[in-house]
Formats: sequence, structure tokens, C-alpha cells
Amino acid sequence: MKVAYLEAPHKLYVKELPDPVLTAGHALIEIELCGVCGTEIGGYKGVSPVIQYPVVGVGHEAAGTIVQVGPNDRGLAAGDRVCLEPYTSCGVCYACRLGRYNNCEKLQTCGVHRPGMMATLFSHPVGLIHKLPDQMSWEQGAMVEPLTIGIHANHRAGVKAGEYVLVVGAGSIGMLVAMAARAYGAIPILADPVPERLEICRGLGLTRVCDNLKEDLPAFLRNTCDGALPQVVIDCSGAGPALERLADWVRHAGRIVFVGWPKGSSPIDVTWYMRKELDLFGSRNSNGEFPESIELIRSGKIEAAKLITSIVPLDQAPELIKSLAETPGDNLKGMVRVKG
Repeated sequence: MKVAYLEAPHKLYVKELPDPVLTAGHALIEIELCGVCGTEIGGYKGVSPVIQYPVVGVGHEAAGTIVQVGPNDRGLAAGDRVCLEPYTSCGVCYACRLGRYNNCEKLQTCGVHRPGMMATLFSHPVGLIHKLPDQMSWEQGAMVEPLTIGIHANHRAGVKAGEYVLVVGAGSIGMLVAMAARAYGAIPILADPVPERLEICRGLGLTRVCDNLKEDLPAFLRNTCDGALPQVVIDCSGAGPALERLADWVRHAGRIVFVGWPKGSSPIDVTWYMRKELDLFGSRNSNGEFPESIELIRSGKIEAAKLITSIVPLDQAPELIKSLAETPGDNLKGMVRVKG
């Protein structure tokens, strides 16, 4: 099989490896499409705090076809079109016993701690495999996992219909967070300093957008939110200057969710968090949200595949990831067509 092999920072290439063999409780999947996200970019740049090199097959946002599977209680069979949940957990730690396996103390993520999905043939536990509807395209199937991140962030915040939700950072995850909020009946607002991203947001019908470097964001928010500030702020940027201002952008008794990994140190003055009595939530991966993500995409309520801006064959994956790392403004969501 062929894999996108990240030997070390800035050393990514396609490599031939022996095919995996079927083991009990697993299925072998012929991967069709695999997305590229910030995890792969951080690993390539050498700035990820969690990547364990070498990474045999980067990537964790994939869809493909089962080619071999043993007896299972999931109704899975060869020929099924599926997407893959990339997180494995221990099942016994405190977080797992609470049902929050996405935050397992021994969490293993494909393409981070264990082999990833940018491989022509991939072995995966049957309990983490989800069937795709027949009418769903491969592009839609590969966007199921990224959308679960946006869904989980909204669930962590307890977003309700009619609430204003400020999303800081209009990358692909920020846009998916906003699209999920809109699907729940909330009113999303996006803040980002990259005009091209804000224009993409407008094209997706996310029209409440603000360039927070050029515009007065608090004034923009009050004009947009009927004279008040939003009830919810979800940070998808991880940018220090933004993290320092989050408490200024949310109303008293509001909620803040942290999704984007911090980029360097970000000292935060807790005074306003106390004075406003804000609720703070971390949001990591997703938890049981794959079926909801599949249905939101199938129904057309969220057109997640519209975020895809490029698809390249596996042999060009190193060039795509290098480009996304060096000139992120040129591409919103890159995909690798692994099959063929």
C-alpha cells in the first residue's frame, strides 16, 4: 500500500509499505478521500505538541469502502461506503467512565499517535466505523469528521435557538462551527482578519462577518446583537491577541468555548471572567456526534463540502500540505484523493 509518511518536521513523502492484514474486531478500508486539517499542518511544521514522529499515513478525516471485515454487531459488510471516527480510548479512566471518551487520558488519534488514514488500505476498529448514505458523495463523507468538531463545540456551549454566537477565526473549523450554530437556530457572527475568508463566509450565507483588525469588534457586535454582546463566544483561532480579548466580546453570564489550539503563550486577565461570571469550556475532538453530522450533511442543512477548495492525488499530498503550511490563505480546505 501507499501512505503519506511524515518522518520528521518538513520531511513528508509517499512511501510503499506492506498491506495491513485483517484482525479481529477490525475492518480493512480502501480509503477514497482524506482531508487535511491543522493537525497535519502543525505536524509538518514541527509545532504540534502532540504529534509522535514518524507518522505512518497522516490524516484523520477520511471516507472509503470496506474491502474486508469479519463477523461484527454493526451490520458492516464488504462494499459498504463508510467514514471513520479517528479516536481510540481506554474505556476505564475517569473521563471514559463519564462517557467523555474524546478526552481519554490515553487518547490515541489516527495520524497523531497511531497510523493515519492517508493510506490506500487502512485497518480500523469496527466500533468506530459509520455507514454513509448511498446518495452521499465522497467529498461529503470526508467532511463528516470535521463537522463533528463544530457540532461538539456548539454542544459544549449549549447553544440555543435565537442566541448570538461569535466565532473567532474563520478557517474551515470556524466556518463549520458557525454553520452548526445556524442549523440549531442560533445567529452566528464570524470575526477574522483575512478578507478572503470573510468573503467565503458571505458566499456560504454567513453574512454577519467582521475584520477584527480593521473594525471595532465590540461596536460591531452591539450593532449586530440588538445593542448587547453575544451570549456565546467560540474561539477557533488560538491566537494570543484574540484570547486576551474574549471576555470583552461576550455579555455578562455568557459562555466561552476554546476550540483552537493556542499559538504560544497567552496570558489572560481573569478579572473580567470573574466580574462577568463567565462559563468557560474546553472542546476537544467530538463525542458521539458522527450520526448527527452525517444526517446534517445528508439532509442538506449543512453543506460542508462547499468548504473544499482543492483535491489532489496521493502523490501530490506532500506538496499540498507544504502549500497549506506556507501560504494558508491560498486554500481553505484541502483534500487528498487516496484511491487511484
